[in-house]
Amino acid sequence: MIVDLTKVWVIVNIYDIDLPWIKVGDSVQMTLASVPGRRFSGELAYIYPYAESATRSTKVRLLFNNPDGLLRPNMLANVVIESAEQPDTVIVPAEAIIRSGSRDQLFVQRAAGKFEPRVVTLGHESNGMVAVISGLEAGEQVVTSAQFLLDSESKLREAAAKMVERMDANSHSAMDMEPDVEQQPVNHGAHHHD
Repeated sequence: MIVDLTKVWVIVNIYDIDLPWIKVGDSVQMTLASVPGRRFSGELAYIYPYAESATRSTKVRLLFNNPDGLLRPNMLANVVIESAEQPDTVIVPAEAIIRSGSRDQLFVQRAAGKFEPRVVTLGHESNGMVAVISGLEAGEQVVTSAQFLLDSESKLREAAAKMVERMDANSHSAMDMEPDVEQQPVNHGAHHHD
């Protein structure tokens, strides 16, 4: 079959977790091992309206100009879709999150040596950062290392309170300890995904 290859489609599978980030019109950069040193620019032209049952992914169609004929059918490529920023998003480092089956939490510094476990609702994750939809305000200090020690101490205190049947509203209060922790301020700004 003879076709015009001055414009080519590139079909990419996108996992469900990445779908909210992309939209038709997003810029795309592509590299190929068979064309070293060359970067091709294109755009996301179409998002298919169904998911693939075998891969649990959704196909998207990318459109590239191909005036030199370097792009040919059945080639493999590396693709980066440049999605738009999400302004005014509270983000934290991914390592600050303690994930369990029922909840996601982190530790917030209330005062010097005092930390409070905080349940949070998470949004998108990208480049080692996670958006926090609720449970945290911009400017609060979060623990980014030694969370295991803090989480263990928190669980010990909770178990002890249950054993003596003195479980009250203060059982999750700030902990007075001074672990070797690294703190990082929460950013309040644009969250960008590649």
